[in-house]
Amino acid sequence: MAVRGYKRPPTSGLMRNYRGPMPSCGPIGEVRIGGPDDDVAVAELLAAAATGNPKADVDVLRWQYRREEFGPTVTAVAELDGRLIAHYSLVGVPLVVDGRPVVAARGVDIVTAVDHRRQGIFRRVAVALFDAGRAMGYQAVVSNPNDSSIEVLGDLGFTACPDPQVHVVPVSGDAVAGRLPMPHALGAAAVALLGAVRGTDRPAVGAHLLDAAPGDLDVLDGTLVPSTGVVRDSRWWRWRYDGHPHRPYRFVEVRRRGRLIGAGAWSVRADPDGDVVQLLECVGVDDDARRQVVRSAVAAARAIGAGAVVSAALPRSVEALHLRRAGFVPVPRALQPRPIHMLVAPLGGWSAEVRRPWAFHLGDQDHL
Repeated sequence: MAVRGYKRPPTSGLMRNYRGPMPSCGPIGEVRIGGPDDDVAVAELLAAAATGNPKADVDVLRWQYRREEFGPTVTAVAELDGRLIAHYSLVGVPLVVDGRPVVAARGVDIVTAVDHRRQGIFRRVAVALFDAGRAMGYQAVVSNPNDSSIEVLGDLGFTACPDPQVHVVPVSGDAVAGRLPMPHALGAAAVALLGAVRGTDRPAVGAHLLDAAPGDLDVLDGTLVPSTGVVRDSRWWRWRYDGHPHRPYRFVEVRRRGRLIGAGAWSVRADPDGDVVQLLECVGVDDDARRQVVRSAVAAARAIGAGAVVSAALPRSVEALHLRRAGFVPVPRALQPRPIHMLVAPLGGWSAEVRRPWAFHLGDQDHL
């Protein structure tokens, strides 16, 4: 399935064999492998390139780059006259494909300084990074690039999965009226009807809010380890959520007769149209457990005045089915404000076949 903006290349001859154009209408500087001494400069580069990147905070950047537990972080940068002008990093991720572990990394924080874009700099940084990643033993790279990066990654040999689709539970009439041309009263009526039909307006049963991930998450291992995707076991939750330096997450556990049957994690995103609760994780042993997680997130959104609860999954995946059964509604692509893309590339010893039923959760995006 092609992703908008680029033509899918063959999955062989990756990166090191790239023979496309390398424009150089300006100085490109030195491309080198970076390290911890570059963290502050990388954070400053990210801050200057776009507002709102959490890793403009060097503490957040170091948490992800230096304290993750799933493989060495590899960084490549371009430097000109003592100033970093481009950056790309690989961060280890626990990945399984068809039930087998793959030594994989997530490609994160593609950035080129505004005054050095469209000069072919990022291509050179990416080639250096993937050569270094291959030498470190990485077999695959998974990436969720934005629209401005996807064409270059396509040229470098990445293969497209179907775009993850946003799912939503509207909580206020403003959330509906802001997206569709209708009065607030009609939007409120639509939210009430949808909540009644989908069951999201009912109180959660057996659910408890927490400030940290449940301590006995391992009992849910059967729901946390997919056939193909990120292994979201307790070790991953502890690093991904509890280990964040600012811990901007809330958690819910769902218990039945004292036994953990479901868990969720969410954060709050401030949008121009109002706050939104991002349900990053929604796992459970059955439909009812996941339904209670969603109802808890809806209640939390209502309590803080957020307009909606959002999540995401790959189309026609098991995760998408779980979200719909728990009360979510898929958002038509034309109404999605921020398209999500998912690309995969092999570095060696593995094929980038993406027609498997990949498991995707909103928490897979490293910056949320």
